[in-house]
Amino acid sequence: MSRESYGTGPGPFSILTRVLTWLVSVALGAVVAGLALIYFQPGWDLYVVRSDSMVPTFSSHDVIITQPVDQVRVGDIVTFHRGSQIVTHRVVEISPESIITKGDANQTADPQPVLFTDIAGGYLFRVPYAGYVTAFIATTRGWFLAIVLPAAILVLLIVREIVREALKEDESSGEAHRYYG
Repeated sequence: MSRESYGTGPGPFSILTRVLTWLVSVALGAVVAGLALIYFQPGWDLYVVRSDSMVPTFSSHDVIITQPVDQVRVGDIVTFHRGSQIVTHRVVEISPESIITKGDANQTADPQPVLFTDIAGGYLFRVPYAGYVTAFIATTRGWFLAIVLPAAILVLLIVREIVREALKEDESSGEAHRYYG
C-alpha cells in the first residue's frame, strides 16, 4: 500500500527534494541549451583555454565563447589560427593587412603578425573552469558518469513510473472485482 492510502501524503522533505531537483535540472538544461545554441551558430565557437597567457582576463581550463567580428580595434581580444594552433590574444597594433597581438600575461608582443583572414572570432565571455568538465567527460570514467549513468537513471525513473501506473490500474480493477464480484 502506498503512503497516500493512509492519508499522510508526501512529506515536506519529498516536496523539497522534487523542487530542488526540478530547479537544478532546469538550470543545467538552460546552460547546456545556451552553450549548444552558441556552438551551432555560424561564426560563434567555444574554446578551452590551454595556457595562462591571458591571465587575469581568463585562465587555463576556462571555456571562452567567441563571436564573428567585422572590425578589429586595438584592445580587442581575438581568436586566430596560427598554423595548426588556435590562439586567443589581445590586439596591440593594427596595420593595413595584419594585426599584432599579445597575451595579457606576456611581457612582449607575439613575434608573428596575424592576417585578418586568420581571425576566427572575437572574445565574448568566459565560463570559468568549464574546461575541467570537458576534459573529465573526455575520459572513459567521465563519459560514464556524465552521460551513461544519468541516462540509465532516467530510464529507471521512467520504468518506475510506468510500473506504478500499471500497479495503480491493477489495484483499481482489483477493488472493482471485490465490490462487484
